[in-house]
Amino acid sequence: MKHEKILVAGSSGLIGTAVCAVLESQGHEVRRFDIADQQDGFGDILAPADVDEAVKGCTGVVHLAAISRVIWGERDPEKCHETNVVGTRNIIDRLCSSGLRPWLIFGSSREVYGQSDTLPVTENDPPRPLNHYARSKVEAEQAVTQAMDAGMRASVLRFSTVYGAVADHADRVIPAFCRAAIKNLPLRVDGATTSLDITHVADVASCISNVANHLSEGKSLEPMHLTTGQGTSLSDLAHAVVHLAESDSEIITTAPRDFDVTNFVGDPKFAEAQIGWCPGVPLEIGLMELISQFRSKGAVDR
Repeated sequence: MKHEKILVAGSSGLIGTAVCAVLESQGHEVRRFDIADQQDGFGDILAPADVDEAVKGCTGVVHLAAISRVIWGERDPEKCHETNVVGTRNIIDRLCSSGLRPWLIFGSSREVYGQSDTLPVTENDPPRPLNHYARSKVEAEQAVTQAMDAGMRASVLRFSTVYGAVADHADRVIPAFCRAAIKNLPLRVDGATTSLDITHVADVASCISNVANHLSEGKSLEPMHLTTGQGTSLSDLAHAVVHLAESDSEIITTAPRDFDVTNFVGDPKFAEAQIGWCPGVPLEIGLMELISQFRSKGAVDR
């Protein structure tokens, strides 16, 4: 892949931070764009002028900016739709008007599948969104697909329970479990049998870089999810964290939330066949590293 100027929208998030580091290590010029770090009001995907300025001179865009939590979407459905759908359309519109014809990677979610009748889920399974966040991602995907039909080089990547950094949202399940275990506080499990397909942020960032390379070479890619093919229940996850942290924490089980997908495992074969990507960080190793990061950086009190 030749060195490019790549815009990363949502550059301050968990995945965005890792992607910027990987792309820069490969010699690309990365332009960061995130409302959390905006200066003089610049950095909002809902502001067409901001997006227009941000994409100038860029040959590719990694679009990760979003209302990224299911719970946030439930609390403010209107903002979720506006950010995730209207914001995505703004980016697409700006790219379509650029003379450089930049490629686009759109960060979606395994939430689009909803509660599948059979596991593992494949990319051929139809979308059945259960919550506002998932519905917004389905609609944004449709906008990307329409742009691809009109000639844009693009790829839709559906992420699945990404973890791996202390800077992640404190109340997300894995950081919350790790922090509580280190402090010997109770771990709250909302739905003991709820099963997740968990992926490490380093693997996700590597995949995004891989996809960027394919798009840069003019290759078209079908939507794909980034999964391990292995499900881990929240109960097993909590017990693993307590064990790895050598913690005395109590594990408290409550009922699952009514807007959550209770079981998801994705088939990783299509991503491997299409771009040669396979997850490389085992869950136990990733959890051990994250627990160590929390301890070494004094993040337990954050």
